[in-house]
Amino acid sequence: MRRGTYAALITLMVWATVAWAGPGPDEIIELSRKMVALQRAGNHAEALTVGQMTLRISEQILGPEHPTVAIYLDHLGTLYRTLGEGAKAEPLFLRALAIREKALGPEHTALASSLTHLATLYRDERRYAEAEPLFQRAVALREKQEGTNNPSLARLLERYAELLQATNRGGEAAQLRARAAAIGRQ
Repeated sequence: MRRGTYAALITLMVWATVAWAGPGPDEIIELSRKMVALQRAGNHAEALTVGQMTLRISEQILGPEHPTVAIYLDHLGTLYRTLGEGAKAEPLFLRALAIREKALGPEHTALASSLTHLATLYRDERRYAEAEPLFQRAVALREKQEGTNNPSLARLLERYAELLQATNRGGEAAQLRARAAAIGRQ
């Protein structure tokens, strides 16, 4: 089956389910899982269709400012970033960050995810001056809330090290990579 046909079929099936029974939290979670599975399988067109639906339905059920909506905004933004569509990803990441800051406060560890997504986008677009403070804030939040030896911090340090390397700060990048490797060994 062709990708466009498959995406249209998924859309029709999901909307038929929603129209018949009305969506609920379980349907949102299932759609989100489907989007991630499609993305991992490289089926980006289908993943995008499912991701857009997931966001719309979650906004309808939970409200546009609910912290869970931020998760789906980040998922969809990551998909757009993967597809090289940073202009579509950026507003999604910014909105996710704003929702989390308002709902959870400026020190909540969930902000680190949104900060990392946005910083990674900016790094990929060579907007290094905008990316670095976001990486720094994400690192500080992870360290404060989760400690200095967790795997999510190690992955974040690797991403930040890529920015430092790209800005000719190899010594600092090497220090972050060594720290990430030490976390990985523990």
